[in-house]
Amino acid sequence: MRATFSMRWATVLLACGALVMSAVPAGAATTEAYRLGYGDSLTVTVVGQPNLSTIDQAVRPDGRISLPLVREVAIAGRTVNEVAQELKQAYRPFVTVPEVLVTVARFRALKVTVLGQVGRPGTFDFNTAPTVIDALATAGGLTERASRAQIKVITPAGTKLYDLDQLLAGSEKLPRLPEGSIVEVSEVWGPDFYRIVPVVASVITAGAVLLRYAW
Repeated sequence: MRATFSMRWATVLLACGALVMSAVPAGAATTEAYRLGYGDSLTVTVVGQPNLSTIDQAVRPDGRISLPLVREVAIAGRTVNEVAQELKQAYRPFVTVPEVLVTVARFRALKVTVLGQVGRPGTFDFNTAPTVIDALATAGGLTERASRAQIKVITPAGTKLYDLDQLLAGSEKLPRLPEGSIVEVSEVWGPDFYRIVPVVASVITAGAVLLRYAW
């Protein structure tokens, strides 16, 4: 009896330790509030039942994982507590009083898209929520046509414009970008400015030549 009791508490402490040591992506308040999805990996511990426990089980593209006895379990969009509660019910036919702990073994990469006047527009993966500066640097920095005062950031919370020079000067707090954010760098004077300027310059030059020889 004492050996069984000690083993159960050792398993609980081990699982709790894994929960504390897991690296939570910046932008997620707590692991409990984090919504699981494809790319995450979970450790599921059924206390006192090592044959039913799994370590570092990846969430598949269909948003599910496979577990002993209960088989397919939907994970995507749910929290670790929600999954643990469902598994407690699922294991009742097999375990008298199931105690289930679910922890995140590895978090999926956070995807941020950078568009517009940057060196390498595209969607990039980050281990933790990047700042606007991080995202721009990863995308190759600004081009010579970029508007430094018009950095548009689109997140689930809304859209906001940032001035890059003010961010670099520290006059504004560097915002961190949640998963799925879009950073858009506009072009100075609009998309036609650099096509219009050479034409205008040519007209002015031609006019100056005509005036000179006509005079």
